[in-house]
Amino acid sequence: MIGPATFATIGILFLLSAIHVFTATLYQSLFGKLPNTTLGGVAFLVFGLSLLAGVVAGRLGPRRSIAATGTVLAVAVLVVTAVRQEWVDLLVSVAAVVAGTQWLTLTHSARTAGRGSPLAIALPVALTLDLVLRSAFMTIPIVALPLALAVPLVLVAVLLFLAAGIATLGGTLVWSAPTVRGALGLVAVGPLLLAAETGGLNGAEAALAGGLGRDGGPSTQIGLAVLGIGVAAGAILLARGLPARPGAAAALAAGAALLWLHLPVLSLAAGAAFAAGIVIAGSALTSAPQADARSPWRASVAFAAGWLLFVGGTFAHYAYFANREALWALTAVAVVAVLLAPPSPLPRWRPALSWSVAALAVVVPLVALGLAPGPSLQQAPLTFRVMTYNVHQGFDVGDTPALDRIADTIAHESPDVVVFQEVVRGWLIDEQHDVLGYLAARLGLNYVYGPTIGDLYGNAILSKYPITEVR
Repeated sequence: MIGPATFATIGILFLLSAIHVFTATLYQSLFGKLPNTTLGGVAFLVFGLSLLAGVVAGRLGPRRSIAATGTVLAVAVLVVTAVRQEWVDLLVSVAAVVAGTQWLTLTHSARTAGRGSPLAIALPVALTLDLVLRSAFMTIPIVALPLALAVPLVLVAVLLFLAAGIATLGGTLVWSAPTVRGALGLVAVGPLLLAAETGGLNGAEAALAGGLGRDGGPSTQIGLAVLGIGVAAGAILLARGLPARPGAAAALAAGAALLWLHLPVLSLAAGAAFAAGIVIAGSALTSAPQADARSPWRASVAFAAGWLLFVGGTFAHYAYFANREALWALTAVAVVAVLLAPPSPLPRWRPALSWSVAALAVVVPLVALGLAPGPSLQQAPLTFRVMTYNVHQGFDVGDTPALDRIADTIAHESPDVVVFQEVVRGWLIDEQHDVLGYLAARLGLNYVYGPTIGDLYGNAILSKYPITEVR
């Protein structure tokens, strides 16, 4: 069980965490202090340094370059989990993103004879586990959980990662390079991840697009459960060995189109197709055969181009008020890349792996949905206590995640009605947590929500009493 797939899966989860911390800290710390274009330039520079994977490979060779970048990634994620200080988090997350993007290239390119890339299995499994963990912890990422829980969990993951790395790097490794069509697949990995973060694996977006989440209820958990069903279907299809590429492209295109149409119920159901397409595409884009090479430069350039598209799409989406055209364009890049991927067979998942992944993707979100507390409604008295709270997208004055402390502050005041501003419900640049869903569940309050920028940012009113009319 401890081998290349485990090593790559945990590493991708670390990289996703690093991206979330970096984008959130950059945005929270410097938004309003620097122009948006400057923030975008900083992000382009940080992700563009992934191109230097070829330099690291030339200096250290396959084994030491993977070990060095992987160690920096793991240690940096542990530091941001434990320290939680604005500027430390920003600087350390920069190191984690740079090392992690380079590690991804090197891990994909270095292999023993006769072995394919571990990313073909690890990327869809990691995306599944990310959805499962968000469901289990009410969308709060592991690195932002209370310290007593977050640090031990991340420390165990770091130790497993290092053990799997030792097992993986024990053999003789050589560099490999993709064909032109294979390189196109690697370019599309960044756009695929952005499509997943903003729609295909974003429970709040799926729910709100389908008409849920404006008038109370565990809408985000419902969205995660529906997406989990789609993820499970994708994992099972990968185990069946069916022609995956046309199906993945169709699921991505149809799922994204219907999701963004905002049709009641249908858009929510389309999220399942979108999620299945992302899982299958994650395997298809990274499974192309590669030839022996002197260096990983071709893969490095391809991955770096994909990361720059990821940053460009993220900037266009958030800087221009939830612009959707950028998301459509990058989803189209992923669809085309899947269709043009070399017609090599995908690595067929073992039944035990596919059914385990499918079970986790379905059972954990459904259990979390079943356990989600509902509002405890009371009869309204003649007078009541009102509180207004700018929740600052779930971050405190030091720009670190603070949902638990916000909930404790509100509970201490025991208001009958709370008016929220700056409510974010799943933005990538805010660690994709659902501020409203979490606080409403923790406080046992009913809510109404009004989006102001796209679907996932707006204002809300929470109440101990029934809300019978909304205008």
